[in-house]
Amino acid sequence: MGKVALAGVWVLLLSGCASGIIGTQEWFDQHSYGKQALAKKASFDLSCPAADLEFVCIGNDCTSAGATGCDKKASYVFVENKWVMNSDSQPAK
Repeated sequence: MGKVALAGVWVLLLSGCASGIIGTQEWFDQHSYGKQALAKKASFDLSCPAADLEFVCIGNDCTSAGATGCDKKASYVFVENKWVMNSDSQPAK
């Protein structure tokens, strides 16, 4: 196999894995452990329907995220395959 063809195979393999890399925006948006899991956790913590929540990645990647909804907000970190609240629920401003 030629060098160009081999390089093309590597690009395809790596691009297919990008959505599985923890902390990427693609992972947060598409993976069941990302936004989907955070929505369930934040909905319970903030006593707010998941459909009413908005999320933002905090810092350099999406393993730290903020959730806002129902006039409340909280921040979370992704640790050992689960989201953990790392702030008290605060009134949203």
